[in-house]
Amino acid sequence: MKTIINISYGKLLLFILISISIFSCKKSEKLALQDNYLGEEVSGNTALDKDLFDLMGKTYNIEVKYKWDQSEFNMQYTLVPPIADKVLPAMTAVKKSMD
Repeated sequence: MKTIINISYGKLLLFILISISIFSCKKSEKLALQDNYLGEEVSGNTALDKDLFDLMGKTYNIEVKYKWDQSEFNMQYTLVPPIADKVLPAMTAVKKSMD
């Protein structure tokens, strides 16, 4: 008699665990990806990205990263992204110093 009771409790416990796992995995909404850009920045490649690649990427194999990427800095510091109009003249000066 005891083995029948133990088997039924085991089956009941297994049924409860399976039903909890099935109903707990229900997804009701999609996750939103966090945007790594500030303000008016444009994602993707721009004309400035192409000019920087032509200037530094082809010759020296250097990637110039000037866009804001929140995952690449320590949160304890206050950082400000550069003004996009100043990036190309600064990299031109760097290239002249390398020649």
